[in-house]
Amino acid sequence: MSRYLTTFGLVVAGAFNGDRVGLAHDQAIAPTEIALSSDGRRGVATWFTGVWLLDLAGGACAQIGDAVELRHPAISPDGSVVAYDRADGHVYTRAYGGVETGQSAGQWPSFSGDGTRVGFCREHSYVLRGLADGDIFGRIYEYFLTQFADQKAHDGGEFFTPVSLVQMIVNVIEPDHGKVLDPACGSGGMFVQSARFVAEHQKNPAAELAICGVEKTDETGRLCRLNLAVHGLEGQIRHGGNVNSYYDDPHNATGQFDFVLANPPFNIKDWNRVEGDPRWRYGTPPAGNANYAWLQHFAHKLSPTGTAGIVLANGSMNSNTGGEGEIRKNMIEGGIVDCMVALPGQLFYNTMIPVCLWFLARDRTNHKFRNRTGEILFIDARKLGKMISRRNKELTSED
Repeated sequence: MSRYLTTFGLVVAGAFNGDRVGLAHDQAIAPTEIALSSDGRRGVATWFTGVWLLDLAGGACAQIGDAVELRHPAISPDGSVVAYDRADGHVYTRAYGGVETGQSAGQWPSFSGDGTRVGFCREHSYVLRGLADGDIFGRIYEYFLTQFADQKAHDGGEFFTPVSLVQMIVNVIEPDHGKVLDPACGSGGMFVQSARFVAEHQKNPAAELAICGVEKTDETGRLCRLNLAVHGLEGQIRHGGNVNSYYDDPHNATGQFDFVLANPPFNIKDWNRVEGDPRWRYGTPPAGNANYAWLQHFAHKLSPTGTAGIVLANGSMNSNTGGEGEIRKNMIEGGIVDCMVALPGQLFYNTMIPVCLWFLARDRTNHKFRNRTGEILFIDARKLGKMISRRNKELTSED
């Protein structure tokens, strides 16, 4: 290790301007901790100034965290995935140049020689976990989905929900076993993060989760199926043609699902309301906005003990247009609203508006968590997150 530290220090001092990494140009100051890819072209290192991704071939570097926040860096032999631990006692992985995509309880990560597994210490044992049995390809695919969403934001970008936002939903409702539905599934990010949650708890996602999705756009539905495949998952994804969650039920989903996770299109105005629809248990939604149609549609799909996490525009929390206030009152009095979270703006690539999370639960007595009857948790998270570009923000693991 000392040879690598010394050599790497010399390379860094010669390859980068001193003010970019806190080193004098003519000094060979080694980092505190360092990991290099097999060919030496990429690295991740800890200096007293922070943790940096290093592109030795291209002569560039980028800071990904401060020296206290991220510790014990590691990088896969091919340089495509980095890992590190935090003071919270978890090991995190991320595609090189991408966002965090996985975590496990433990410390001191390292990669296997073929780069398909990451090992770490946990409670006096050494755990070797596959990157979701080939999930390295899934993480690469996810990285390019993120980049594509950024480039195509002006075209609508409805197919992609930011990973950090999906992780928050998953961590709240904990989809550990049962039937999972996303009636507006886009490229399938909700399913992928649900599977990772199961894997983090040392279970097999394929055995624990029955995945079902609906996507009206055929091309996006194919993205979803490919996303599942590269993550080693299978699901029943209905897409294209005449499939539309507003009017169709291709999975016979009424009252059947343990978990519903969704990021439906916001504030849809051109939808055809069906009068007397059995889904409108809490009131008929206005013809000019589909937000409360979505909410009741999702609630209608839940099993007697089912829970849901839904992304909607902030306006859904206080709008009174077209009877929405009365519907919201009926949902609260009906005991199905479990938690509301107000989030910051700039989380999405295609809109700067702030969004909120609705968490619904059919049974709030003591099915899985404590008895929450008569209670609703309100969380103001509008000041959380960090900027990852001039336009966009992401929620951190600490958030």
